[in-house]
Amino acid sequence: MLQDLRYAVRQLWRDKSFGIIVILTLGMGLTGCILIFSLLNSMMFRPLPYAHGDSQFQIRQFNTERGMDTWSGISGSDLMAIRERQLVFTDIAATRNYNHTVHWEGSSEVVYAHLSTPNYFPLLGVTPALGEIITPENAFIDNQPAAILTWGLWQRLFGGDPNVIGEIVTLESGSCRIVGILPANFRIPRFNDGPLLFKAIAWEEIDRHNHSNRFYHAIGPLRDGVKPGQATADLIRIGATLEDEHPRSNKQVRFQALPLRQGLTFGLEQQLVFLLVTTFLLLGIGCVNVMNLLLARGVKRTREVAVRLAVGARNYHILRQLVTENLLVVTLAAIMGLFLTFWLLPPLLVSLQSIPVFQSFDFITVDRNVVLFTFSVVIVISLLIGALPALQTRNVNVETALREASARSMGSPRGRHIGQFLIGVEVALSVALLMGAGLLVRSFVKVNQADTGIVTEELTVFRTALESGVVTDPVARNAAYEEIRQLLETLPGVRSAALMSGGIPNSSQFGIRFKGAEEALPLEESKRIVIPWIVSTEFSETMGLSLLQGRLIDNRDTANSPLVTVVSRATADAFWPGESPIGKRIQWDYRGTPQTVEVIGVVSDILASGPAPEPLHFALLPHTQQFIRNSNFVLRSQHGGNIAQEAITEAIWQRDPDASLYGFSTIQQNYRDSRSGARLMMLLFVSLGGTALVLCTAGIYSVLSYLVSQRTAEFGLRMALGASPSKILAMVLRQALWVAAWGTAIGCLLGFAGSRFLNMFLFEIERNDPLTYGAIIVGISLLTVLACGVPAWRASKISPMQALRTD
Repeated sequence: MLQDLRYAVRQLWRDKSFGIIVILTLGMGLTGCILIFSLLNSMMFRPLPYAHGDSQFQIRQFNTERGMDTWSGISGSDLMAIRERQLVFTDIAATRNYNHTVHWEGSSEVVYAHLSTPNYFPLLGVTPALGEIITPENAFIDNQPAAILTWGLWQRLFGGDPNVIGEIVTLESGSCRIVGILPANFRIPRFNDGPLLFKAIAWEEIDRHNHSNRFYHAIGPLRDGVKPGQATADLIRIGATLEDEHPRSNKQVRFQALPLRQGLTFGLEQQLVFLLVTTFLLLGIGCVNVMNLLLARGVKRTREVAVRLAVGARNYHILRQLVTENLLVVTLAAIMGLFLTFWLLPPLLVSLQSIPVFQSFDFITVDRNVVLFTFSVVIVISLLIGALPALQTRNVNVETALREASARSMGSPRGRHIGQFLIGVEVALSVALLMGAGLLVRSFVKVNQADTGIVTEELTVFRTALESGVVTDPVARNAAYEEIRQLLETLPGVRSAALMSGGIPNSSQFGIRFKGAEEALPLEESKRIVIPWIVSTEFSETMGLSLLQGRLIDNRDTANSPLVTVVSRATADAFWPGESPIGKRIQWDYRGTPQTVEVIGVVSDILASGPAPEPLHFALLPHTQQFIRNSNFVLRSQHGGNIAQEAITEAIWQRDPDASLYGFSTIQQNYRDSRSGARLMMLLFVSLGGTALVLCTAGIYSVLSYLVSQRTAEFGLRMALGASPSKILAMVLRQALWVAAWGTAIGCLLGFAGSRFLNMFLFEIERNDPLTYGAIIVGISLLTVLACGVPAWRASKISPMQALRTD
């Protein structure tokens, strides 16, 4: 074996150009596979950074009508019921988001915080970097709730001072005592969460009468012998019981036990598996190119093989030598791929941080699993690319090979068929990749060109929570928010300001069941889900919405006037198709209290954010008639300029020093961030498709060039018998285009079958989009003509006498 390896090194050194081409071709494909597998490995195979992480489960709510992929948090009432009635978990812990302004030695910072039950961190088995974690023993000492800080907040707000342990910090909801610091790499097992502070909350403080606010997220390990399916069945049983007890709030609400890992990835591993398969297609194109090169090289080495057979070597010796040579080349390509992965992984991770799910997987690296995967692929590729060249050696006639100067097996009909088949495979794989890239590019262009309904680049949004003494009084709350809104309008660069409940336009926003008041069916049976936005009178103007019918919300809509609403065009079309909605009435539950509101106007639609957005179904309700606890402010700037966050913060803290401000962004940025996953998928597919196109074109050219050179005598004979150069040219082109045609057809079928995994990224584009198919077919045809044009032209210029003389 060592002798075979030394001989392989000498052969590679003797033919450096061949080695460089093969290593680069396979190295590019292997780099893509290793990169994608590194991401997949961190999500699916590496241990979670929690004690017994793979045995922990999350409890998620879903709606039986909309399916198990519509997960959300659970209400305080449901959490307490599950905790008391479940039979499958050894323990249950819970957490919920809660934003705080932290005051410390004259400085303040709004932090994204969580309230956690005392058993939460012990259940996860977290080891603090400093001090202690929150436990049942230290959660409440002298009625002072414990708090634990993340490493980043500790460094930023407290300068990394270890003496902060035991200190009291002030929050707008009261003070708390710092008991510990979390490790720098700690991530909460939640999707799209990055809390900076955790504060203890007693189980007795959880509002067991709150059925509507579903903010809690629960985790727990299963009892010994309990299967995930049994856990989900038990939770569904509890959900059915709660539906009977609370038919209005818990209609069609059920609960599911979801593995902690699956809850972190949110199904993204399926997309990564699809991407990994896609990179294997690219690697397959590289393998086909290398097989063609090896077949051509095998023809030149036929005499060498014959000599070795003549002096006593056996076929398995020749096969072992070829496998060793292939293994050496592919191993060098894999080493190149690993080095490129080390180099490309950091910038890739930076770009992935814009996708929320990857914020929980910033520990992605090349580990033992990745190396084992790489060398497993190396072995498979070595055997794959060496199969056809090895078969060549079994058919070598020693006497004939030694007598002839060279063999022309690639020029034989059987050799030509093998070469043409490999070209067709290359074309098919390239078309499949280009199909995905083309669909994603067209979809992404359409999303960016779609009319959102608002001028996004001039809108700044942020969220505000006033101190608790104000928000409980609706009159005081309205006065406070209006005072802040007027104050914001005086800031430099602000053209108008408005307030709204809920977040920026988002396809995943929480909706409420509405129904027309004239309908006979109960409200809980209505299938119309509408997003209620409680807004100020300036909202439509600030957002740039157009009035289509009726009137907008104005000063006539007071707390003592009839309840009214303004709906979007999509909402009006859903409720009253072909009718005027003005004067119609719709019903909804507002914090458990049924309300009937009258439609007074219709405004233009707002497109939801996300990779495949649709018009939002929303209803605008006057803030003078409804209750807002925490409000979003929307500011429209003058001339597209930016509004300083510091100026906004200072202005609001002048009115309320304890107010929490967070979530500063522009709506344009929010739309852009919501498409980050689709953008990344598009860029990956375009990169893979472009690389595949280059490899395919190079492969077609090299194979056809070699096949034409092997058929020199045949072309000379044809021309000597009367064939014109144009007929020779047409014959070569016809054969190449026929191969490209069936390869393209198979590639279109593969692309169509695989495009179903891209449905969630497609906007106004069908999987069988004729424009995409047509562009790819035309493009591949033109590239095939260009790739085979030079070899065909050379064939037509062959001199009959010279060709016959060389044979």
